[in-house]
Amino acid sequence: MVIKAQLFSKVSGQSCIGAKLKGFHVPEWAKTFDRVTGIGKKGKFDIVTFRNFNERALKRVARYVDEAQNETLKSKYWWYEDVYETTAVNGVVKEHVSKIFWHDDTYSLLYEQRLVNTDTGTRDFHKCARYKAGEKPRVISYETKWDGQAPEVTYQNIDGRLPQDGLEYLPLCISSSAIPRYHHVAKAQRMKYDLEGAIPEMKFVSLKEINPDGTNGDFIVTATADPETGQVLYAKCFTENEDIVRSIAHEHKHAYDFSKIIRLKYNADKFLERDDPRYTANKYFDCIKETWPKLYEGVKNKTNFHRKSIAKGIITEQDSEYWYYKYLDKHLVEDYNEQARTLESHDSHPVEIGAIAAGKKEAEKFGFIMKELFRLLTS
Repeated sequence: MVIKAQLFSKVSGQSCIGAKLKGFHVPEWAKTFDRVTGIGKKGKFDIVTFRNFNERALKRVARYVDEAQNETLKSKYWWYEDVYETTAVNGVVKEHVSKIFWHDDTYSLLYEQRLVNTDTGTRDFHKCARYKAGEKPRVISYETKWDGQAPEVTYQNIDGRLPQDGLEYLPLCISSSAIPRYHHVAKAQRMKYDLEGAIPEMKFVSLKEINPDGTNGDFIVTATADPETGQVLYAKCFTENEDIVRSIAHEHKHAYDFSKIIRLKYNADKFLERDDPRYTANKYFDCIKETWPKLYEGVKNKTNFHRKSIAKGIITEQDSEYWYYKYLDKHLVEDYNEQARTLESHDSHPVEIGAIAAGKKEAEKFGFIMKELFRLLTS
């Protein structure tokens, strides 16, 4: 059946004060709205456009209802030149698109994220593009799965390529406010240090939980790693990507070092001596879970961390790294809690020096990927 297009009504410049718009959220800065109703190829439509005092469009909501009474709602929101679009069908969000623009005198850059909800989960597509008059668009696009791995990148009208080292951080350039970026960086670090399955997933906690006794002068702990379980606790104080990469990489380097310390022969021997099946069988853990539920997770994670670390091989005096990790073990046990109480003493402590360097290196990788992305698009 061919639907004949027809306009039912059209109004412009109506005041938002006292307006009754069923199902429509009026933007805070909206002063007036336009409204058009009718029928077209997509079915019956009702389109409302909200404008500010300068008559600039702030938001547009379009509702379409087809012959089968399926409702499609498309919302488009402008924040200066940036655009955010959401599509929902019968009340279920199907797609959300964010388009962030940056301009100079000769070209425009677009950073776009498209979230598509499917039956198997949400797919996340990113696109970075440069537009310049008289030239074909330069486009770098990829799908990120937030699995800690580097995405497969597609290049259009671009000769160069991004470096492979650090490419796992590319998705952060688009999703600077997305929660998955924290876990993505943590997963990348667990894979880098072969800690998958050996340590728990990174856990978000409050600052108070990490600093139960308050702060020590100018030093506030924002993240930490447990020497016994490898558990990384993160207070999520940072929002800038470079800081997120540096801090998460720092703590996972700690977890890696702790895993190495466990593998030292004298530590491994102590654990293996008491690793009696009578005390580490599933029924033992079930008993702890039932009797001391608060201790259960820690005991389980500690046993797992020790077993998985030792399974990688015991480090003896004949190994080149033995004496270095014995040195770290000594300082971790003897003076860490006493010495690392200010920022200066913390950063100069032997246990922290390697973690600080590792965090800095990963942050530099992220920064280099961002610079190369910009260079490929604009040079």
